[in-house]
Amino acid sequence: MKKMVWVGAGIVCAALIGYKVYADQVVDKQVRAALESQGVSQQVRYDDVSVGLFGGVTFDHVVIGSAGDITFDKVVVSSVDREALKKGELPTYGSVSFNGYELAMTEDRMKKDFSLLYQMGYRDIQGDLNVTYKYSPADKILNIQDVSIAMDELGKVSGKLSLKASLDFLKNPRQLVASLERAKLLSAGLKFENDGLVESGFAMYERQDHKDRDQILSELNRKVQRAPQGNEKKAATAFRDFVDGGHEFGVSIESSSDMPLLRVLAAFSTGDFRGLNLEFHGS
Repeated sequence: MKKMVWVGAGIVCAALIGYKVYADQVVDKQVRAALESQGVSQQVRYDDVSVGLFGGVTFDHVVIGSAGDITFDKVVVSSVDREALKKGELPTYGSVSFNGYELAMTEDRMKKDFSLLYQMGYRDIQGDLNVTYKYSPADKILNIQDVSIAMDELGKVSGKLSLKASLDFLKNPRQLVASLERAKLLSAGLKFENDGLVESGFAMYERQDHKDRDQILSELNRKVQRAPQGNEKKAATAFRDFVDGGHEFGVSIESSSDMPLLRVLAAFSTGDFRGLNLEFHGS
């Protein structure tokens, strides 16, 4: 009887292994064909692909860009709308983890594109990225239910986002920019959790401007006092509390009317928060 059990278990294991090898080969063939059809097989490369016995697909050592502009140790697709992918459409749902990303950095590029981080002493950018979303083509509503970007020795950005946008650019990648230009922000909530950025900032100011922590906080207090009432004062207060506490900085926005996404992004770039329903917190 025991012998029969072991024989049965061996057959099941052999079947599972055979299925996995077959599934790996099928998915690899499908993905490479899709990359070829999109004309990006030289811009997106990977070493190996494996299919989990209980779902999920893992790509090993993924390289983006012909010059290896960004690499990932692993890209794990936990779930995705495969039927949409087969049609060349944006999947209506997906959950993907990009583990161990690293931007290809030369010292000149770091100085140019990430000047402030370079001044703080950072010489590379690496970490992990996770995204979970749902998209309704009928309503043209994209709900990013969870997104997080962890940067080694810097911190972690995480949050949620809801957009109204027509995302049909997979059939024509050139439409991506136009889609983002027309996108409307419905709501968003983001926070940054410190893991070294604040401390590096203090060190930079002490090194460059000979200002210690107390002097920097005094300047931030004066900015809070001078800031006009409303979003600007709330933002200045939250930022001061974040720098003082060194824990996290967060912002949330609710749009009663469709707010152009580019208008919101411009507001955070220029500091002009007029017309935006924002809440800030810092600690």
